[in-house]
Amino acid sequence: MPRYRRYKNKSGGYWRGRSRSGKYYTKRGCFIATAAYGSHDDESVKILRKFRDEKLLSSFIGRRIIAFYYRFSPPFANIVNSNKILKYSVRFFLKPIVLMVRHSLEMKAKVEN
Repeated sequence: MPRYRRYKNKSGGYWRGRSRSGKYYTKRGCFIATAAYGSHDDESVKILRKFRDEKLLSSFIGRRIIAFYYRFSPPFANIVNSNKILKYSVRFFLKPIVLMVRHSLEMKAKVEN
């Protein structure tokens, strides 16, 4: 039976992962963004989560990217969560990604209407 590791986030919730298989599961996802923005309810985190659910999960490559991310991001998220400068650096790096993802999701919504 695989061992589970738990990673506490700033809002008091836990991320839970199966270490032997290398797959991490979470109710909320977006470990690094949640650590950088301080809340799983932040608008940028919601946008990234929606992109994951609508775009990445719909393809084999996207699911592989997610599996890789879930495997390696929780320890890095803990580091981000405990370092104020790193939080701001990650937010700076994520900002253009969030803007592109938001634009992509908005364009998809316009096409569907």
